[in-house]
Amino acid sequence: MKRLIYILFAGAIFFCVPGCKQTELTTLVSDGVAPGPITNAVVENLSGAAKITYKLPSDQDVLYVKALYTSKQGVVRETKVSYYNNNITVEGFGDTSAYEVKLYAVDRGENVSPPLSVTVMPKK
Repeated sequence: MKRLIYILFAGAIFFCVPGCKQTELTTLVSDGVAPGPITNAVVENLSGAAKITYKLPSDQDVLYVKALYTSKQGVVRETKVSYYNNNITVEGFGDTSAYEVKLYAVDRGENVSPPLSVTVMPKK
């Protein structure tokens, strides 16, 4: 009985392994057209962070929103949220200085919209 199980197992491996091959992953939809920009941004400054509420473009293929900002040490930080949200929270500010945050809409083809720049001034 054990011998039969081993033979079946070896046969399954023999037939499954040749069927495995490496494939290249590509985006599902790549229309080459960037979505419209984000609009109507409203900043709510928080302790060491900021919550930015915005309006998404009307493009049907928007996938997420990305925020890029640079810390005082020169480190570029990135935060992403799904298109289901209408706000994004940027965190990690060590002081109450003014920081520029650029918001981008990104579609399913990874096309990036023109940036919307907002200024945040985190609280203590």
